[in-house]
Amino acid sequence: MRVLLIALGRMGCRYRDALQRHFAAGLSLVTVDPKSPTAPGSNHYADLSEVPDELRFDLAIDARPNQDRLLVFRELLRRQIPHLVVEKPHAASLN
Repeated sequence: MRVLLIALGRMGCRYRDALQRHFAAGLSLVTVDPKSPTAPGSNHYADLSEVPDELRFDLAIDARPNQDRLLVFRELLRRQIPHLVVEKPHAASLN
């Protein structure tokens, strides 16, 4: 399973830990979080725009707070990720 996880706060880390427990053998996890340091050659990026377009994912999880959600959602749709989980969806970001 190839997963894109956005935000490594409290909820993002819970998702990460659960995925690693349940899919350890076949898990390919890419994380995005501006607050976490990016190491060369790692599967971590500071911003979604840095994730190469050629990377394909089965699932994307957006665990960020409720801001700018629509922009990220559109980017995930553009990348044609078949399964999306949006933590705490909030209609205010649609304004």
